[in-house]
Amino acid sequence: MQQYRTYTAQPKVPRLKAQELDPPASIGAYLRSLRRELTVRDTSKILARHPETVRIMIATEGLPATKRGGSWRIDPIRLADWLDSN
Repeated sequence: MQQYRTYTAQPKVPRLKAQELDPPASIGAYLRSLRRELTVRDTSKILARHPETVRIMIATEGLPATKRGGSWRIDPIRLADWLDSN
């Protein structure tokens, strides 16, 4: 006859507490704190838009971007200024 193992509950591991960081006051403050250029994908996540929509915004609405090596790069400080003006 086959023996079945009984299930024993594992001890609960305490969850790590979130770091005590102050959230940025606005998207502009968050963008100004970044130290690298953004890709279209990064920008689409920040703006909650599809990447193709971000490319259309670059072409038609004047979203500040430069083309480097075949891909668009967005300066976060210029993007923050553009968002404040629009």
